[in-house]
Amino acid sequence: MRKQPTTALPLTLRHVVRGLPGVFDPKAAESFERAFYLILAACARLLPGRDEVILPDYSVPTVIHAVRLAGLKPVYCDIRRGTLNMDPESMEKVAGDRTLAVVPFHMFGFPCAMDRALDLGRATGAFVIEDACQAIGASLSGRRLGSIGDAGFFSLCKGKIISTFRGGVVTTNDPRIAEAVREISKSLPPVERWFRLAQPLVMAALSLSMRPWFYGALYPLVARFKSTTLHESFHPSGFTRYGAAEAAVLLGEIDRWIDDRRRNGGALAEGLAGDDGLIVPEVIPGAKPSYNHLPIVFTDRERMIETERRLWERGIDTARMYERPVHHIYSELGYPLEPDPFPEATFVAPRLLTLPSHPYLRPKDIRAMIETVRSTG
Repeated sequence: MRKQPTTALPLTLRHVVRGLPGVFDPKAAESFERAFYLILAACARLLPGRDEVILPDYSVPTVIHAVRLAGLKPVYCDIRRGTLNMDPESMEKVAGDRTLAVVPFHMFGFPCAMDRALDLGRATGAFVIEDACQAIGASLSGRRLGSIGDAGFFSLCKGKIISTFRGGVVTTNDPRIAEAVREISKSLPPVERWFRLAQPLVMAALSLSMRPWFYGALYPLVARFKSTTLHESFHPSGFTRYGAAEAAVLLGEIDRWIDDRRRNGGALAEGLAGDDGLIVPEVIPGAKPSYNHLPIVFTDRERMIETERRLWERGIDTARMYERPVHHIYSELGYPLEPDPFPEATFVAPRLLTLPSHPYLRPKDIRAMIETVRSTG
């Protein structure tokens, strides 16, 4: 029988301590937005005269700041309800001769179909940049996400498969992008001194808070540290040596953790299948998700709210993630509300709830989530 992952705190402390002696150079940006900014700034150098970046309307809203900081214009398209990822037809409709980059998002660790995005990039001369922030370890047709397009970026922020609380990583096989990113990153200032000193303690506390028994008992305390507002801007900065070292330590165990997440996420998806009031994202052919979370969309929003309440009572951490589509958040983008240009994103955003799939879950936690969700149907 396969050994279950330990839930003891010493496992976390071992990773924290092993990161302390790390001395290799920080090559990542201080957050995923910084990583995205570096890629966009590099692409803008390589294709001057183009300034539009195509993004899905249901996505992390704050990536818009990276686009704007690079002096570019965000252009949005709709998603597909069944996959929660970019809709190729909507993407192609907004592409033009000013398109600098197309950015498929692999939402929640579920691979987005890449063929039409790659075809569009070749046809228009635009770059294809993968947002693989939530998809470390996921693959499509045998290729790891982040290596399929011209460039990709990953997040090491809290709530991700590998987390150093803050952090982002740039990947590319294009030597022109790599050289431009290196050049631009030389000008990034260092991270604040207080965070460099506090990061090991922050990481230990973050990992402890992921345990269901801890979260349930101390939810009022943990909830204070949940993000509830959108930040309005960011300032690019470098990465900490400790964070880079710890990420390398964690990366050595990524395959085992992804296996655990696939087992947990797959069990949840199977247990919730057949419920007509739920939409569980489909796995496209050739895809191997990494299950950063298991997202479920409720056709009845009131049922979602009641399910969330009951899960919290049982000590299960959930999140609503992005409760409004991007064009509802930033009215200055100029998109109308009626008729809605992105109806699928508008439908999904207020009805989506994510369930945890991390390795600290026990079989009884999986059963509790399935029972709770089904009990509200």
